[in-house]
Amino acid sequence: MIETLLKDDLPHAYGLTRPNVTLSYSDKTGTFEIGDQDACQNCKQKFPERSGCNEKTIKVNATGNTITVVEYEDYINQFNGRIYANGGRCDLLMFDADNHKVIFCDLGCYSEEHVEKKRIKSHQQVCDSLARFLRKPCGKTFIDQFKEKVLIFGRRDPAVDSNAVYAPVRGNVKGNMQAFLKNPISMPKYAVSTEVVEGVNISFIIVNYPETYVW
Repeated sequence: MIETLLKDDLPHAYGLTRPNVTLSYSDKTGTFEIGDQDACQNCKQKFPERSGCNEKTIKVNATGNTITVVEYEDYINQFNGRIYANGGRCDLLMFDADNHKVIFCDLGCYSEEHVEKKRIKSHQQVCDSLARFLRKPCGKTFIDQFKEKVLIFGRRDPAVDSNAVYAPVRGNVKGNMQAFLKNPISMPKYAVSTEVVEGVNISFIIVNYPETYVW
């Protein structure tokens, strides 16, 4: 279904007929991690001290589901210069086989001083990516079949040890808050907002690696 939609139906709805459309996707189960390979390689070249990084930016627990992960940015890049590619494009499109949830996800590895600027950009990119579907009947039909529509900014701070996950101490409210204020990246994912995109209710969530997003 996803091949027909992205190779034929949706481009045609935007007036395009492009031969040999490439679509890279895979099915995931269990707990899996994903990163932006090109961005990670560029980062390591620029910052040799990060050579030991595992090149992962988001961790997902599929919780018994089978998750299809589409390399969405690579797909849209094939249409550069056409109206179909106007606006932002996020890194990944993810959805489960049971029509429970669809996610548009943008990835980034940014330190605290740059994260707000990137959050704004990522928010725009995931919103634009979803809107690209919703503006055409075939795309909207695909999105509407899912109970939950989610936009995610999967963020990693290169200064944070991916093995050091913050664990709140039961009953120590003051200490837990001090730890959060000192190092907010250590906190788990949280819903930033509930919004409306093209008339559809969505949730925008930031997931701070190595915290796990539970499907």
